Amino acid sequence: MKSLKLTILVVLILILLGGLILPKIMEPHERAGQTVSLHNQSSSAPLQILCAPALRKPAEALFAAFTKTTGTKITVAYNASAVLLGQLKLHPQGNDVFMPADSYYNDQALKLKLVAKPALLCYLVPVIMTRKGNPLGITKLADLQRPSLRVGLADERSAAIGKVTADLLAKNHLSADNMHVIYHAGTIDELGNAIKLGTIDATVVWDTTAANYPNACQVIAIPPAQNIIVPVSLSVIAASQQQAAAQQFITFATSAAGQAILHKFSYRTSLSHQ
Repeated sequence: MKSLKLTILVVLILILLGGLILPKIMEPHERAGQTVSLHNQSSSAPLQILCAPALRKPAEALFAAFTKTTGTKITVAYNASAVLLGQLKLHPQGNDVFMPADSYYNDQALKLKLVAKPALLCYLVPVIMTRKGNPLGITKLADLQRPSLRVGLADERSAAIGKVTADLLAKNHLSADNMHVIYHAGTIDELGNAIKLGTIDATVVWDTTAANYPNACQVIAIPPAQNIIVPVSLSVIAASQQQAAAQQFITFATSAAGQAILHKFSYRTSLSHQ
């Protein structure tokens, strides 16, 4: 009887020990499986790109071509350049590529160590945009100071074109304070729509923005010596969890294939035109 009880006790002890030991043996394999699964999810996650509205048309074509070539999907947040920089300062995580409409904002982000070294993408050229047929006979920047002219300007605190317009006016010894400014826009697209609707008579936008309104506007070029040509860059965000894929997109955008897409939408990739 004692022998039987002893045997049962030994069996129970072995069962208990087995229950404790086997999970320990299996646990590393289970964790490894979970790690691989998470890695796969990470590698298949879409790239999150912060992009200025001024780059929307070529950017969408670049995104589509990149996804077709690599299989990597892209999600985009469009907003004014200064707003995107502010967003990057507050929430650097969860974003992968920074594409403002002026390299100034990438330079600022680089100083704050929010991005890696930016790569040159293209150039944007400010122009005067007025209503189709130029009914008010605008020929130069100084004409925007006519008291009777309804002017719209982008907010320099948010939009890249707003900051550049302020610099452009200062360069030519002009001031928005001497203009009849009736509309302050948060983004450049708002200015194009204001011209189209006849809300304003004139504004300053990028040449590529004006090109989106061929039936509604007239473009007056600003002489190169009086103008400010703006380089546009893009960069990998330092907090990105997809550094390799983000860099792959930048390499594609700045390659011959990517530059050809920009040319298709009349974006300048060199200054040889000037």
